[in-house]
Amino acid sequence: MVVRAADDTAAPDRAELILRARARLALDKRRGARDLRTFCRVYQPKYRDAPHLSHLDDALDASLERLRQRGRVGIIVLEAPPRHFKTSRIMAHMARLLRHVAGASVAYCTYAGDIAKRRSRNVRDLAARAGVWVGELQTTAQRFDPSKSVSFWQTDSGGQFVAGGRHGQFV
Repeated sequence: MVVRAADDTAAPDRAELILRARARLALDKRRGARDLRTFCRVYQPKYRDAPHLSHLDDALDASLERLRQRGRVGIIVLEAPPRHFKTSRIMAHMARLLRHVAGASVAYCTYAGDIAKRRSRNVRDLAARAGVWVGELQTTAQRFDPSKSVSFWQTDSGGQFVAGGRHGQFV
């Protein structure tokens, strides 16, 4: 069914709008491999843009590009006040890294092990939404239980994620 607008031009029908939306989503997913803000918009439902972190986004985008080209990442030093989206941005970058770099190894280190485990769950869920398979590679003789694979988990492409605090995993 075609609906006519006031100026007698044809407005797009529902099927065409759905097709356009799917095409836009596919383009955004492809662009998210190179642009952290786009990755966040696509895979984080409650994403809010943080223009004050644009320098961080650019540094993380550049580090991912360096990793693809040279096989190594430089050091990024970040200083910003509390509650300014630093952690959510870093977690999104880690999920993107696991999604787009086969065999990537990522470590999340913080002062408290319980915080690291909570963040690990967040990264794992975000990575799963982004298409990283984190299923039965963590199985042993028992059935897969996501709550048991928090400190260390793997992806189907050989990537791995380890999380811990100063008195545990890394000592």
